[in-house]
Amino acid sequence: MNKICKTLALAAIAFAAVPPLAAQDPDWRITYDVAAGLTHYRNYSGLSLRPDAQSDYTAMTSQFTLGVEHKRLAFGVRYSNTGLNTSAIAIDERATVQEVSLLLRAKVELTPRLEMLAGASVGYMGVTNRWNDGNRGYSVNRGGMTLGTEIELRYRLSRSISLIARAGMNVGDAGGGPSSLPDASTMGTRTTVFSTSCLGGVVIGIPVKTKKLSSPEALNVPEGKQPLLVSYDVPENEVVR
Repeated sequence: MNKICKTLALAAIAFAAVPPLAAQDPDWRITYDVAAGLTHYRNYSGLSLRPDAQSDYTAMTSQFTLGVEHKRLAFGVRYSNTGLNTSAIAIDERATVQEVSLLLRAKVELTPRLEMLAGASVGYMGVTNRWNDGNRGYSVNRGGMTLGTEIELRYRLSRSISLIARAGMNVGDAGGGPSSLPDASTMGTRTTVFSTSCLGGVVIGIPVKTKKLSSPEALNVPEGKQPLLVSYDVPENEVVR
């Protein structure tokens, strides 16, 4: 887990250095997007610490993505958060699924206003289980690697703002928990979680402009107003000082 977190942290630092470098290339764009929608989990028992009869579950997910785009490629870092109630109603068990992922996507322009992005992601998935047992509350943190693929459609409203529709699939490992749990709570034999999601949102794209060298105002001559060049013959007996 620590190796995964360190790798993501280094990648995020390297990602943060892209905008200053991008200032030298006009093809770079910085993007920020916020999306929300539904995630459908399969093998839902992997998210619960109690025996769970449900095989799937649907919950609300929110996402925030910071990215950069260069011509046909897009890179990004995404944070996702999903909160849900498990089927262990008696102890009011709740699970929170958080993911931090690195993205690589390719862009295709379908029309002047519509474009499609398709790509893959790799990251870390953390699962937090909380429940009450009498007057005492418990919290268990687990986590592991997650892999995903997605497709996204963007409809451009203006030069900088677009609406997005995103569909994706993820496979993650909820990981192991403590060796012993209170009150007959038990780790499921399956910790792999498969999910599909459908979200919508808005993306803001900011083009990175290169700085142009400006000339003094006195040298800026409007087109068609250039001065005429006049030749002057110096007489042979005249001394030019």
